Amino acid sequence: MAYIKGTFGKHPTDVHNHHSCLAVYKGAIAVNQNGHRFVDESISYKLLGDAVMAQPYHTGYQIFDEPIFRSGDDRVRILDFSRRMEEGLMIKADSLDALARQIEIPPDTLRNTVERYNRFVDDGHDADFGRESLVHRQGQLRRIEQGPFYAYPSTAAVFGTYCGLRVDAEMRVVDVFDEVIEGLYAAGEVVGGFHGGAYMTGSALGKAVVFGRVAARTALT
Repeated sequence: MAYIKGTFGKHPTDVHNHHSCLAVYKGAIAVNQNGHRFVDESISYKLLGDAVMAQPYHTGYQIFDEPIFRSGDDRVRILDFSRRMEEGLMIKADSLDALARQIEIPPDTLRNTVERYNRFVDDGHDADFGRESLVHRQGQLRRIEQGPFYAYPSTAAVFGTYCGLRVDAEMRVVDVFDEVIEGLYAAGEVVGGFHGGAYMTGSALGKAVVFGRVAARTALT
């Protein structure tokens, strides 16, 4: 299990919601407890997870405004901002200063961080971290300026590993001696070795469908 990476966006104290919230992919910025940005927010949520784990208390805040909040999508768990608000996980305030006080960040620092970022958006160049898009080179950057303002406490959590059952090309499970275990097949997330040392976003359903078909075909022959 040498290649475990945490996924960014997990609320650090919530034990009921097993999903990340990724307001950064709609235009939010990520700041640490000192009120400073620490990463290009458009990169993979796995790399964002690495970045937040290097911050004080291994925690940051996704900071955004009302238009970004309204751009959420209740059909997509990671973008369902209204649900997070209903669950009491989001922090809301009428001004950035009031928001900063609630999350115990110096108001001047948070305000300066947001104003600096907004200038980058206007200039079309993020001089601090090189952010050019909302996510994976898609979407134009958005200013954070219209109250009320929101903060979502965020850390990284391990939702899955890169290890699992070993299989052969016909999806038959093999034991530690590389011998087939008769009658046992595997497909999808339970199979290890597919990703190597990284994770390919959006591959979970594909693995289940493709390898499930192979496993079923093998079982029937």
